[in-house]
Amino acid sequence: MNYKYIITGEGSMAKVFHSDFDWIEFEKYFKANTKKLHPKGHDKIFRWGSLEFINPRLMSVSDFVDFGPAIV
Repeated sequence: MNYKYIITGEGSMAKVFHSDFDWIEFEKYFKANTKKLHPKGHDKIFRWGSLEFINPRLMSVSDFVDFGPAIV
């Protein structure tokens, strides 16, 4: 099966991921690859290639749709 996840960061940055991991497996992968920017700080970073997500959040597609919709 192919699942879809969205990782968002500060500055309205977002990236869609297609994965064979279910939610629990992808969340473990996401947490394992999210690091602190500074040992004494609270900010975290997730890197995907040249993209860097500061204070990233993992969301499902439906969560992202409700996250900050524009009303037209």
